[in-house]
Amino acid sequence: MRDYLYKKRPRVFLLGFGGILLVLILLPFLLNRIYGESYEGAIRVAQVLMIATVFVLYKDFYTPIFSTMQRFLKQI
Repeated sequence: MRDYLYKKRPRVFLLGFGGILLVLILLPFLLNRIYGESYEGAIRVAQVLMIATVFVLYKDFYTPIFSTMQRFLKQI
């Protein structure tokens, strides 16, 4: 459990954060390239959603911890 909390979780979070940051930077170029200028307003919306994804990524790391704690408490 300690290995997950202090080693694996931060590494995976940073990797996911880096991927989100990369998509956030490339998003305007990709959307303009794929859909053209008619979807210019969608860029800002997509960027806000990508920022929200960081919080979802952070939150999802606690789900396995809570599941493990529930199983541990049932054994006691």
